[in-house]
Amino acid sequence: MYIFIKEWVFPIIMGWALLRILSDAIFNFYYSTVEFYDYVIFMFLVYIIPNLHFYYMKKIYNYVINLERKTEETSILDEFFR
Repeated sequence: MYIFIKEWVFPIIMGWALLRILSDAIFNFYYSTVEFYDYVIFMFLVYIIPNLHFYYMKKIYNYVINLERKTEETSILDEFFR
């Protein structure tokens, strides 16, 4: 589910926000600074923060899995040498 959200939902929302910015630039020929910063904040909240979340969750997951593997290996060795 996380992969689906990361690979499909966030890029679609990001593309929608970029299209809104480009359409404002093309059809209005100026940026309303408030709207522009609203889009920047929106993209930051929708795209960058969740990607960081996925990145760090993967790091934590791998760290925990490695800890479990190390503890399993040591426990097996301890039982073997008893």
